Amino acid sequence: MRLHTPTSIGVARATRILLLLIGAALVVSASGEENAGELPSTRAPPKYYEQPSGFGGHQWGERFAAFDGLGTAMSIEAAWNDGKQLDDHFQCIRMPDGSCDINAVVRWANTQNRRALLTLVSEHRIEAQGFRIAGVTAYPITHYFCGQWRELLETAPSDLEERMKYCGIRLQFESENRQTLATLPNDHVTQYQKLLRYLILTYGKPYGYRGRVSVYDADDSKGSARREFPPRYRWCTKLDSIFAPKCDVKMTLSFDVESGAGSLLIAAAPLVQFAQAQRSADGRERGALFYELIEDK
Repeated sequence: MRLHTPTSIGVARATRILLLLIGAALVVSASGEENAGELPSTRAPPKYYEQPSGFGGHQWGERFAAFDGLGTAMSIEAAWNDGKQLDDHFQCIRMPDGSCDINAVVRWANTQNRRALLTLVSEHRIEAQGFRIAGVTAYPITHYFCGQWRELLETAPSDLEERMKYCGIRLQFESENRQTLATLPNDHVTQYQKLLRYLILTYGKPYGYRGRVSVYDADDSKGSARREFPPRYRWCTKLDSIFAPKCDVKMTLSFDVESGAGSLLIAAAPLVQFAQAQRSADGRERGALFYELIEDK
């Protein structure tokens, strides 16, 4: 399993330029068809959250070997969770060339002499892969693979490829920022709004969804409005209605209206467990995935 060499930033930037130039030729939709993701305007959203069983033609739990072109790991992290108490996490040990050394991670985990559940997470990208959803181009795409076990190991297990299973995906996108919005009609539908609408019609409304919000300045004689965009929407939170069905696949849509940068993170149960365990020994420092997936503020 190729988990050594980090992805080249230069290659990623060059690929992105190429992707934008040739458009749909390199863009693959979630179902493999370029125009997939368009939903009828008359469709009603599900009453409660209907979690995805996978993405892009792959199901959660599929083996790493079932994916083509993933290349080497961008990062590797390990975390422990005993099911009752959150524990700390550890990022990959870097080799002199900057790559991730998975054997060093496993050896370090072995020195901790723990019997808790160990979750190993690796991140990968297919440089020429993007998705087109409801007319919105998402790129780059990050795939997450998780392996879990309780036995202590001195080195990476020989069946690592069998243990690493598909457990999440991050889709990054760009939408109109606040500066651009100021030049557009107030009824202009942004890339972010198109994606959010698709998610609502497909999976249901996120917690705290308020619809479109415009703020009017009382001192402005022209009555101009400024649209407000929540920085984050979450599906499958502990704050959802008690009548909603149980779920274990969390989704988070994040958006920064100042820069126009956004991302959709979909995390299956093993990646959620990893996020829950992203905590230092003193309980004060948490990993980025914890704040993105778990904290319900």
